[in-house]
Amino acid sequence: MTTTTETTVSTLANDLVNATAKVPAKKPPVKKAHKVWRLDKTPSGKQLFTYMLAILKLEGGFTAGRKVMNPKNVSKRFDTNTAVSYHKGLGRFADTKTGIRLTVAGWNYFNGRVNGKTPAQAVIKSDIDILVKALRTGKMPEKAAVFATDTKFRQVTVK
Repeated sequence: MTTTTETTVSTLANDLVNATAKVPAKKPPVKKAHKVWRLDKTPSGKQLFTYMLAILKLEGGFTAGRKVMNPKNVSKRFDTNTAVSYHKGLGRFADTKTGIRLTVAGWNYFNGRVNGKTPAQAVIKSDIDILVKALRTGKMPEKAAVFATDTKFRQVTVK
């Protein structure tokens, strides 16, 4: 003779087995395309140096070895993979399983532009911050030393 407790345990066990069998396997999340702002034309000289630092800051990559960036986001902001490939070739970026990261050598190189260790490529820190704001909205919020307030931006899709 079975007791009520045994019946309840047996019923619960059967329900659990049946419920587990009906749960579909989880599929990996689908990466959705998203849009990012970029300058309409890739600049040169001090504008280019400022632009690269703003992208690194915006993508969270301006920390040697810590933050992994999506190389597609970085590349799309330049419209090509040239900048990423160039700096990877010089050991400033390193590949990871999920993206790229700034190496110590890369951090030293890019930080040299901010702290004046490379005077020929020196940038104004406030210009980086202004450009970060602009890359979030697509509009220059104020005049920067190397960018005019009428600087043109466009949105590109990252897939």
